[in-house]
Amino acid sequence: MRLAALRNLRPALVAGLVASGLGVGPARADCTAIDADIREAVQAGLAEKLPLLNERMLEDPTCPGDYRERTGRVMALATVKQLEAKHGNAMPIEALGEAVKLGRPWQALYALGNAHYGKKSFAEAVRAYEAAIEDVRDERLNPKAPPKEVEVALFKRSYQARALAEGYVEVPVTRGKRGGIASGKYRNFTVSAVPVPIRFGYNEATLTEDGEKAAADMLSYLNEQSTARVTLIGHTDPVGGEGYNKKLSLARAGALKTYLAGNGYTGEVVIEGKGEAERFEADDPSAYAEDELHAFDRRVEFVVE
Repeated sequence: MRLAALRNLRPALVAGLVASGLGVGPARADCTAIDADIREAVQAGLAEKLPLLNERMLEDPTCPGDYRERTGRVMALATVKQLEAKHGNAMPIEALGEAVKLGRPWQALYALGNAHYGKKSFAEAVRAYEAAIEDVRDERLNPKAPPKEVEVALFKRSYQARALAEGYVEVPVTRGKRGGIASGKYRNFTVSAVPVPIRFGYNEATLTEDGEKAAADMLSYLNEQSTARVTLIGHTDPVGGEGYNKKLSLARAGALKTYLAGNGYTGEVVIEGKGEAERFEADDPSAYAEDELHAFDRRVEFVVE
């Protein structure tokens, strides 16, 4: 099935998360009046009151920072729950954008990413998905990891949105290091080879301007991780002959190797070319046009050792 907004997040789960988030009040008694109003609005499903309550909370110096963060996430989830009850899978982007201003739990970010994806606003979808990925990785904010299929869905959607975006979208930097899809480590699984939609000239092994931006991002990630060895695996779409595509994929991996070495990467770089042999497994191939599926196929994967 093609993923819809919160496909893997049933309303009951959102409700449970909201309820669990309301289990602990503020650390200081002075903030209890606002806390009581927020609880009442959340439990009554009055999400329209939450933005003003959020402003009150943020302006009150007696509400401690950890309480603001936790409560903002609860308010965001409550808003998404109400939007889903009203609109189903067609939750409006503007309303979801307002929800994540309250807090940025992965569930709300995932819903926002799906809304952008459905409107073909792929760059915005990338940013929302990768923010969701980073939130999922935060064990302090999410002691319980989401199901593996949710993480896999986020990984696939983030890559697919990158591949379909008009220009290159830089990977997010969290605590001084690149994260999002650049890191293959998730809570429930690890991506064996991280795909990057590095763009080359048509039938060429020459990096485009967007391709160089993607290569620069990869270089920064490898340097940040102090990787001593990386394997680059080139892939092409199925247009053209099998033998030609294999040579082209190897040449493209080689062009990326040259870029990395020429821009300061000192680790060992191994290259492989798979051609059209290993097509990217989209979330729902039947939901995409042929040229979109081909965009997913045209990639260089990297394996860090």
